[in-house]
Amino acid sequence: MPRHLAVRVGYLPTPSHIPNVPLDDPNPDFDGVEGRLPVSPNPVPSGYPTPWTTGLRGLGIDVASLTPHAGGVTFNTPGQVIEGYDFAESVHITGPNITLRRCRVTSSDFFPVYTDVTAPGAIIEDCRIRSVGSNPARVVGLEGDGTIMRRCDTSGGADNVGLSANNLVVEDCYIAGAYYVALLPNGDSSHNDCFQSAGGSNVTIRRCSVIGTWRDQTSCCLFKADATNITGVTLQSNYFSGGNQCLIFYDMGAGRMVSGVVMTDNRFELDSWNIAAFPDISAYKSVEQMAASFIETGTLVIPSP
Repeated sequence: MPRHLAVRVGYLPTPSHIPNVPLDDPNPDFDGVEGRLPVSPNPVPSGYPTPWTTGLRGLGIDVASLTPHAGGVTFNTPGQVIEGYDFAESVHITGPNITLRRCRVTSSDFFPVYTDVTAPGAIIEDCRIRSVGSNPARVVGLEGDGTIMRRCDTSGGADNVGLSANNLVVEDCYIAGAYYVALLPNGDSSHNDCFQSAGGSNVTIRRCSVIGTWRDQTSCCLFKADATNITGVTLQSNYFSGGNQCLIFYDMGAGRMVSGVVMTDNRFELDSWNIAAFPDISAYKSVEQMAASFIETGTLVIPSP
């Protein structure tokens, strides 16, 4: 090929992305009973993750090149690296320091991807993770201490990512597209959050696009001290859109509290939340705060086009 015709993929401009027009979400549109909920009808601002820059697509990997794998699978060999698979059901990680990399997971399991408490130090990176239908409570459940999730593209589930451990990092991910059902398998009604934590410490979410439901329940991020205290939450350089309230930090009874919240250089899509239903809660960016300590710098609020 002549030198002037050579093209490097990394040099190509990435297309803009409208969250409410998913590229490969297997769930149907919301029909009033159940289905994929509407999210932002506006493009993700330049510089924030999209499905074009995360997961397999972000690396230019064709799904057809992956090795198909049918049925759920559990990995428990310490230090194992799982790479290049197209999983047709759930992936559970139960051993320490296991890496799931450059895979697609499409599952109707309660947790399509799950790191157990017996699986500290897991790494989940460059994956496309899709929940199918109304069964999944989470797309990803992180219960192993020290788990790192990076450059992933997730969609579906009543919630996208569950955070129930210590020293967790989620970075450079695209998190969007909750699924509404009137009744979950555990008997609860569907309350949709992109991130949900009921306890843990030292959780960092940075450089992510977090696209909650458009002006509907529940939030982009819910940190609610249901199980234990939540101590140390860092939200840095993220893009947040949607929810009844965009961010919720909620203390519970019996002394369980959220504390040590630090927010730096985040961006909010104005009017993407249900400001009519909650007019008195930090309306300019819809943050419900009951945290014992809260530091915020560099916030930018952008209008919806």
